[in-house]
Amino acid sequence: MRAVPLCLLAATLLTAAPLQAKPKFLAPAKALRADVKGCASCHTTMPPTKDGLQPMGRYLINRKATEHTTEVDVQWLKDYHPAS
Repeated sequence: MRAVPLCLLAATLLTAAPLQAKPKFLAPAKALRADVKGCASCHTTMPPTKDGLQPMGRYLINRKATEHTTEVDVQWLKDYHPAS
């Protein structure tokens, strides 16, 4: 009986879409924008998932798709303008 919940948990963890939350993004992001305080500036969940994004994180993911690249470029934050 206990194996079923463990299997469900394992399946959930394995199928959660990991994002590119990388510590190397944080320092450059803070240098570019005063409103970046930590990981929560882009992410709402830890570990990050594709559904757990703040508007700034969604902007970076959308821009990555627009640019047809495989990795987010933190420099794109210079062009991010949050909705008022």
